[in-house]
Amino acid sequence: MFSSLFGSTPEEDGKKKEKSCMSVEGGQIQPILEEMSQKEKEALNKFSELAEEKKYKAEPNHPMDTVTFVRFLIANKFNIKNATSQLEATLKFREEANPFKITPKDCQISIKQGTWRYCGFSKTGASVIKITVEKWRPGEYTVDEHQNLFLFYLEQALHQTKDNYQFICLFDMHGWSLQHTSMRMIFRMAHLLQKYYPERLCKAFLVNTPFLFNATWKVIKGVLDARTVSKVQFLSEDEATDVLLKYISKETLEKKYGGEHEPYKSYVEETKQSSQE
Repeated sequence: MFSSLFGSTPEEDGKKKEKSCMSVEGGQIQPILEEMSQKEKEALNKFSELAEEKKYKAEPNHPMDTVTFVRFLIANKFNIKNATSQLEATLKFREEANPFKITPKDCQISIKQGTWRYCGFSKTGASVIKITVEKWRPGEYTVDEHQNLFLFYLEQALHQTKDNYQFICLFDMHGWSLQHTSMRMIFRMAHLLQKYYPERLCKAFLVNTPFLFNATWKVIKGVLDARTVSKVQFLSEDEATDVLLKYISKETLEKKYGGEHEPYKSYVEETKQSSQE
């Protein structure tokens, strides 16, 4: 079914060293398909046929296509049984929670803090979300509202991606303290991301992280799977520019991090500006 996408035949693969798509970064499907081993290709074909037989329901941001099947297979190391179980749990969650239908009205208090904002796209087309931790005041709203905030930004970011199925998260950790932390909210986000949005995260950059955050990170790391942890990178102020520019163009990256773009506006600021125009 997908042989035309892979770019090589089984015979050609046999002449090459066995490959794997597990280490491919960027969030674009074609490079992943090209790096698949024969076993991975066979698993993808079986999984797609199984999904077709079960007539899984597609919806905005969650189509039943090659990208979705690849995401769930990679997250489960190409174990079809586990991938099927996670996909079915995700479909149930989306049916009950309707994350794509969440609006700013469902997170009125948290969205006004301006902690989260969209910052364009990466070089490969992944949406970039910036979280300014210093602005976060978790004591002002509930864990359920934070879930709505997280899902609102994530669903909108994924909807806007350009030929890419992932997003990059940039945490500006300057000014962080314990008052800017809610472990319950962080654990909820980690649970949602890993269980219902497998392989959506491309990279998570934590810039200017205070030393005192190390103890908190050890706790957070304990609820993350190894693959998610591997995508987290701590950057000092001195090294941030060089690393971020590998993923985000200079025209898109904010001046604060060595780019050329003016500070991005929060949702509230953008809405206010639009109403005045």
